[in-house]
Amino acid sequence: MCRVATCLILATLGTAPTAAQQSETHRLLAETLDLTQSPATNLQLQIWSDKLPEIIAKRRQLQGTVPSLHLKLIAEVFTTSFKDGDRTIIVSSLNEDCASSQVAPNEGDCPARVAEVRNGRFRILKNLSEFPVSAFRGEAGYDASTNKNAQYMTLLTFNPASQRITTKIVYGGETDERAPIDLK
Repeated sequence: MCRVATCLILATLGTAPTAAQQSETHRLLAETLDLTQSPATNLQLQIWSDKLPEIIAKRRQLQGTVPSLHLKLIAEVFTTSFKDGDRTIIVSSLNEDCASSQVAPNEGDCPARVAEVRNGRFRILKNLSEFPVSAFRGEAGYDASTNKNAQYMTLLTFNPASQRITTKIVYGGETDERAPIDLK
């Protein structure tokens, strides 16, 4: 039996990164952002804080144009994160001003950012103007049903050794790899 402080130190040492960290693959998941929240309370809002005034203005204009729709002040992101030693890497793609085509309506090229949180400090590592997102829209927008759909999804693999994120798009069950994101 160990004392609390000793147990915490041992637990921390037990989770310390090893020299041969493995690559991890995660799916981008749809998340709804409440634009009425303070960015200080939500990491996704912090990532997109410089875009919030523009997004909120567009939403308020829509609310005023069609008040009977009772539109909420929300935005949607597709996001995932990776643990890398003492930092967390967050990939966030904003469902705003995305380019898509009639040929592939369930895929869009959306703005994305790669951010890092280390020791409570936050910073943007990469700004991507066009990031591929494959997702099937549910009845309530991009929601829980979107996150369960295996035919349309974006898979990201982070390799800690190369500091590279590779992107695989699954569209209609077919997989296609896209250009990697270098974090170095």
